[in-house]
Amino acid sequence: MKFFSKRALWAFALAATAVVLVPGQGFCVEEDMYIYRLLFGRVYFEYESGTTEDNGISRDRSRFLQSYALDTLGNILSRRLMTYDAEVNFTLDSYEQGSTAIDTENVNYYLKTTVLPKSNIPLSLYGSRLDETLTTTSVTERTRTIYGMNWLMRFRTLPDTNIQIERQNDTAQSSDMTTTLYNVNMSKQVGPTENSLYYNLNTTEDNLRDGRGSQSMSINATNRTKLSRSTIFDLGLSRGDNTSDNSESPDMTINAVTVGLQSRPSLEFNQSHRFTYYGISTDGSDSTNSNYTGNMSYRFTDRLDSNLSLTTGESTSDTPDKSESTTSMGAGFGLNYRISKKLTMSETVNYNRFDTSANTDTNQDRELFRALTHLTYSDQLSWAQLTSSLRLGYNKDKTTEELSGSGIEQGVSAALTNIDINRYFIFNTSVDWNRVYNLSGDVWSKNNSYQVSAFNKLWRRYAQLSAKFDRSSQSSWVSAAETSAENWSVGAASSYFRSTKIEATSEHTKTFDTVTGDLSTDSELLTVTHNRYLAGGAIDLGFTYNLVSNSFPGGSNEFSSMGAFARYNKKLLRNLDWRAGASVIRGEGDNASFKNITAFDNLLSYPMRSWLLSLEQKYIHTEDQNRDLVENTFLFRAMRQFLWML
Repeated sequence: MKFFSKRALWAFALAATAVVLVPGQGFCVEEDMYIYRLLFGRVYFEYESGTTEDNGISRDRSRFLQSYALDTLGNILSRRLMTYDAEVNFTLDSYEQGSTAIDTENVNYYLKTTVLPKSNIPLSLYGSRLDETLTTTSVTERTRTIYGMNWLMRFRTLPDTNIQIERQNDTAQSSDMTTTLYNVNMSKQVGPTENSLYYNLNTTEDNLRDGRGSQSMSINATNRTKLSRSTIFDLGLSRGDNTSDNSESPDMTINAVTVGLQSRPSLEFNQSHRFTYYGISTDGSDSTNSNYTGNMSYRFTDRLDSNLSLTTGESTSDTPDKSESTTSMGAGFGLNYRISKKLTMSETVNYNRFDTSANTDTNQDRELFRALTHLTYSDQLSWAQLTSSLRLGYNKDKTTEELSGSGIEQGVSAALTNIDINRYFIFNTSVDWNRVYNLSGDVWSKNNSYQVSAFNKLWRRYAQLSAKFDRSSQSSWVSAAETSAENWSVGAASSYFRSTKIEATSEHTKTFDTVTGDLSTDSELLTVTHNRYLAGGAIDLGFTYNLVSNSFPGGSNEFSSMGAFARYNKKLLRNLDWRAGASVIRGEGDNASFKNITAFDNLLSYPMRSWLLSLEQKYIHTEDQNRDLVENTFLFRAMRQFLWML
């Protein structure tokens, strides 16, 4: 007999100890409630009383809501044989305000049984009924009845199938509608393919109008095949039909297909392709849309890589009045070469074309060509991170024979980040300049942008300071594209004082475009918050100030607001919690406009062994130049839940 060595025995002992003592991946086990026979009950009461004073006119209001619910679930003979879940719910909501009284009564019944719930063919049958009665000056009754089935079938060789059939009937005094729903969902994995089929049929009938109604049908099929470890092919087909007896809703048919391929046969080569088509047909019109998108990239060496893209699209629309068609195409090629660790050169060529049969001032045929060479340099300096680039290219743009031309594009950009040249502040700055010089026709453009920002690195224990300024402008031979924007902001925040935070910001924004003209906005914001423990509870205090000024062609406006708030939470007794809050906001603006809001509330909650009681008070006073509204509300809530095991 051959015995193990001592070293092997020690290794086995250590491995066994690790398996036993070292914790594995955490998990939780959800308890199955249907192994028991349980009875749940809930009683809920809510009483609301309040007054509303609107511009001197006072109205009293009251509301009493009571809800009773009883739910039972469990199994019949065995958890594997049959389960049940039944519920009955009654709700009565009574509301009064002045001479208006509204009573809403709801009675809801629900029953669900599942046969063989733990098997591969569980069958669920369910039904529910809702009776609603609304009483005002008249009585309105509504009844909704739902019953259906859900059958899930899991097989080893056949597709997994889920069948759902549901019928819903809604009746009221002047309507009687029946809706029937059929759903079939099938899925099956065969070797490297995943297949699914979904079918839906929805019919609606008006029982008061000789069964007139509508019908909608949709079917979707998908296939996803893993051709190899790095290649995936997918296919999707869809069809939908909508028919209606209403002459104002024409019949509609929708067909769609999508095909995709993703492949990465090697670390150097990667490609993806997608084609999509859909068509919509109605009684009076037809429309189609198709597009293709493809991308390929290849890395020749560690220094050289390339990418190629192609996009095409076509859409048509046929109506009794006219027929329109649109085609588009875009192609791009890119080549990137890393000359050194700091220097990179890239070449991009893009061509786009758009053709339409409906030429308008804003929708015209257009052909664009752009070739651009980039030279990018980046370096980590001892005092900053430097990134810069040079651009040189050729542009050609053609809309019509009169609106066309070509130009030479030149551009330069530079950015310095985390500039550390003193012991007080860190700076960031960037600039970008781009020009298209005219060679022929009308093509030209100018684009400028620059930005600078700073934040302090010293005294951050006392305050965090920041400032930013940026400006950009764009103009070109297309007059509608002329825009400019300017923004600066400063901010300060401090948490130096214990349990206190102070924040202040100031921002100015100015924009211009050919449509809206010059717009400017100035905003100032100050916020102070403080929290601490006081008299055995937690208190939060706050103050805010906000000023907003807007300037636009033909006028300007300004609005300022100042507010304060306080919140307090405390446990008065062992099971009695108290929460109180108060806030005041005062705001005023131009043209004698103003808005003042005063609010305070209290909440007492008292949880007991079986009951949860709460009392809430709310007061809100809202006043502006048009309205003076005062709302005062008292709310009492009581809820009890119980659980019995049968």
